[in-house]
Amino acid sequence: MALSLLYLAFSAGLSVMTYFLSGLSADIVFIWVPFALVPAFFLAIFLLHASICSIFGAVYASSKKEYYEPHRFAMFILSSTCRMIAWFFRCRIIKTGWERLPAKGDAAMIVTNHIDSFDYICLLSRFAGRKVVAVSKKSNESIIGAGGIMKRAGYLSIIQGDLTQGKRIIDKAGEYLRDGICSVCISPEGTRNKNYPNPMLLPFHPGSFEMAKLGQKPIVLIAFQNTNCVFKRFPWRRTRVYMDVVDVLQYDDYKDLSLHEIADLCHDKMLAHLEEKEPRAYLHSFGL
Repeated sequence: MALSLLYLAFSAGLSVMTYFLSGLSADIVFIWVPFALVPAFFLAIFLLHASICSIFGAVYASSKKEYYEPHRFAMFILSSTCRMIAWFFRCRIIKTGWERLPAKGDAAMIVTNHIDSFDYICLLSRFAGRKVVAVSKKSNESIIGAGGIMKRAGYLSIIQGDLTQGKRIIDKAGEYLRDGICSVCISPEGTRNKNYPNPMLLPFHPGSFEMAKLGQKPIVLIAFQNTNCVFKRFPWRRTRVYMDVVDVLQYDDYKDLSLHEIADLCHDKMLAHLEEKEPRAYLHSFGL
């Protein structure tokens, strides 16, 4: 939000300067010009922002280093950029149950369902001020403008099908949690649920929850709704995106359970919530 306000203030300043320095202020008929210039300058500044991120991101994306330690400024750039993207695509993000989240300085494993690429844009846009990284597939590092910044922020990339590398990444995530370095977000479904809402939720991979066992931190369950309709409704309609904290499991709640039991418990809680809240979802087939 801070970066968006800074860019907006800068855009307004440039608009006013252009209006007066160009001599347009001498004629009342051009009084509308500075108001029209604000969004134009804001778009130009955002494109410059995206270009700079792309340049720096390309450097880190090409790095052979497997992962970087979490970097707070890179996290800030990501969350601020995601907030601007969510605003541009007319997302009205409705959060429920967020008072149950651990304190900002406390690390936790964050578990989400995964129905669209917009899931993490919405999540990060509302996690500004929190130190959060995510476990994502290796191919995400090639996303222009974002992949390299994600890597520099400390995101952990898993090579799908490589069990040895995957175990190493989950262990690293557990280390982040145990040492209180940052929270770690993961979608235990392992891939995007392309056929949502049939099924409404894919099975959870038990190995994902090894990080919670290692870190001995809370498991936060967050459910998304309607992120799969954002692109279909844009630009003519605003989209209500729901982000619900379904439950928060403390370490004592799951320490005696096996990974399979933890996965089933979290899956059942999230599925029950999604089924209960299904009426507020848009019609998937038409994106209405």
